[in-house]
Amino acid sequence: MVRTRLAIFLLAVAFVGCSHSPTCPNPTAPIGPLTISGHLKFNYPITLPPDAQLICYAPDASGGSNYVVGNAIWNDTMWIFGTGTIDQSNNSFTITLTKAPNTISTITQTISNQCRALTMRGFGYVLLSPIAHYNTPDSSPVIVYGAVNHAAVFYSARSYTPTNWLGAFSQGLAIGEEFDTINGSDSLRPISNSGLELLIDTARSSFQLPRNWQSQDILN
Repeated sequence: MVRTRLAIFLLAVAFVGCSHSPTCPNPTAPIGPLTISGHLKFNYPITLPPDAQLICYAPDASGGSNYVVGNAIWNDTMWIFGTGTIDQSNNSFTITLTKAPNTISTITQTISNQCRALTMRGFGYVLLSPIAHYNTPDSSPVIVYGAVNHAAVFYSARSYTPTNWLGAFSQGLAIGEEFDTINGSDSLRPISNSGLELLIDTARSSFQLPRNWQSQDILN
C-alpha cells in the first residue's frame, strides 16, 4: 500500500523536574554538502518529458491530511531545497544539497537538570518532477515522474546521544531508508548516498515514501 501521507508533529517545550531547570538551547550542526547519486530504473520503457527536473522536496505537513505527495500538497518552490541533474545517456542522476529543508521542529526536554534538545528538518524526498508545476495553486495535484523509493533526507542537530534509530546517523544532512513502521510513522536506517535507484513510473502507487518521525519517541 502506498504510503504518501505526511505528518510533521510539533511538540511544545516540556520541562520535567524542579522549577530551576536550565533552559535548553536550540542545537545546530553543519549542514552539508550532501551529494546523492545513482541510476535510473524504468519500470517499463517511457520517454521522460522535457520538463522533468530532479529535486529534493520537503513539504510542509502542518496542514495535516491536506498535504499528500501525489494528491493535494503545498505546490511551492520554497519547499524545494535542492535541484540536480539526470543523464539519460547512461541513466544516471546526481543531486548535491547545500541547505536543510525549510520544515523545522525543535524539541527540548529537561530531566534531572539535564538538557536534551533536538532540531529536526524534513523529511525530504528525491523526486523527478516538473519544477514549474510547484508555482501552481496549493490544491493542485503534484506530478511525479520518479522517486528514490523508501528513502528520505533529513537534517538533525542534537545536544545528546539518541538511543533510538536517530543515533545511527551523524548530525547534519543525512539520507536513510525506512525499515520499521510504528504508530503510522517510519524509522530510518543509514544507507549509502551513492548507487541509489531512482524509480521511473507513471503510476503514483509505485512510489513508497517514508512517513515522518514520531515526535513523542524521538528524544529516546
